[in-house]
Amino acid sequence: MPERAKILVIEDDRLVSRLLRRLLQQAGYEVSVAYSGRAALAALQAERPDLITLDIALPEVDGEALLGELRADPATRSIPVIVISAAPWLLHDRLRRHARAVVAKPFRPEEILRVVASVLAGRPTD
Repeated sequence: MPERAKILVIEDDRLVSRLLRRLLQQAGYEVSVAYSGRAALAALQAERPDLITLDIALPEVDGEALLGELRADPATRSIPVIVISAAPWLLHDRLRRHARAVVAKPFRPEEILRVVASVLAGRPTD
């Protein structure tokens, strides 16, 4: 039996994080959640996920700074990141270059599942 992909959801909104956790677990993924940038960094010290979903508006360390740290660190540089944002049109080009995909909030469950599956398979997300 193949190993389940591990996904780290970085999202401070408890409702959105619960929705993402449930949706991804039901699709067969192993999911952990971090509610802040600092909690995400600690989680990444303990275990390397196969994929990260990242909210930009986070307490302590915002998503943009966190993504910069992930890309600067050789240990996390190759982990694909899906940015989930309520205002994707405000994202800087630099941020978009560091993410494998950008999903707008509110999102449809089938959209998240499609993007996650595409990113994990190394396929384009458009």
